[in-house]
Amino acid sequence: MNITSLTLSGQPLAALDITPSEQGFCLVAITYVNGSEQRRVLSDDAALIFSAAPAADVSTGVTALLTEPGEGKADFAPLAGQLVALGTARFQAGAPDVAGARGSELLELRPVAPGRVSERDTPRIVPAEMLEGRDPAAVFPRIPDGLPDAWSTPVGRFTPEYEERARVVWETLAAAGYSPEFWWAGSEDGEVIAVPFGECGESFLVGIEEPDEQVEIDAHIAAGELAEWLESEIDLLRPNE
Repeated sequence: MNITSLTLSGQPLAALDITPSEQGFCLVAITYVNGSEQRRVLSDDAALIFSAAPAADVSTGVTALLTEPGEGKADFAPLAGQLVALGTARFQAGAPDVAGARGSELLELRPVAPGRVSERDTPRIVPAEMLEGRDPAAVFPRIPDGLPDAWSTPVGRFTPEYEERARVVWETLAAAGYSPEFWWAGSEDGEVIAVPFGECGESFLVGIEEPDEQVEIDAHIAAGELAEWLESEIDLLRPNE
């Protein structure tokens, strides 16, 4: 399920920023005029409204039209009442049957954390237990974001299989003395684990979302040679001494 469009009073938006305000958080509508970014701060009661129908634009906030790839109409029922990651922001979702006059076709979301929402972003539920008493330094289990998948596969980002592979790669690199980082390389290139090395800012990128590289990673894990393979790949990028 992805955002197909963002509109305000029927007019398209380039993005939606969530920024802190005296009352908590506010919505900032982003448009571009002649290449220049224009920002419009909305009223404190404005919300983000998920819609499953193009004609369901609302006057109480920003409408996000969502579709289900290959299946058409989006189903908001699983999101009702949940903490939802969308883009780099987070929202508290209401109940579909009270979100608007169109019933289950609309779902109201109130911001609870800052960030940016754009087309193609995908809503992901953030389990409340992931945030309770969490060590701020902990990497795993990862808290989902709402950035889009680069590939449409049954084992997309934040699924158990995907996260287990990412954990093994991360911990293998950390055990070898590296300081791995998760980078989201955009909706076309997907997510990578970046491994900074050397003195000139070089980074080795492990494409953990790219399907062919997932197959290669899994093969090295199964053979018990992931550490050796990663080290050999990094060595190929080192300058000749």
